[in-house]
Amino acid sequence: MFIPTFPKDLNPYTEADRKKLDVRNLTVANSKDKDNIRKNLIKRDGGLCPVCETSILETNEPIELHHLTGISEGGTWKLENLVLLHEACHKSVTHNEALKNELRESYNSNRPAMSA
Repeated sequence: MFIPTFPKDLNPYTEADRKKLDVRNLTVANSKDKDNIRKNLIKRDGGLCPVCETSILETNEPIELHHLTGISEGGTWKLENLVLLHEACHKSVTHNEALKNELRESYNSNRPAMSA
């Protein structure tokens, strides 16, 4: 699967940058791997968002894929570097370096769930 990388300074929450990132999202969305990635992450994490520890299956909120180590920082698309988060939880992690580090450390320590 081809996954393009983008500069660190792109922010998926701004309209201008979101358009630039749409190419990557379409690549992943059209991939057969997307469903397998989500299924494996749901199985690994018990269907829970590791930030708020509530179900990602029983919600109307969008679910987003988060890289524990960003692609621009040398991260990969391997399952051990990915986690599914509620949209609001993803925004919290993206904009809070301490929370981002806590989430990364919880997975590096083989503890999928973290305290909110």
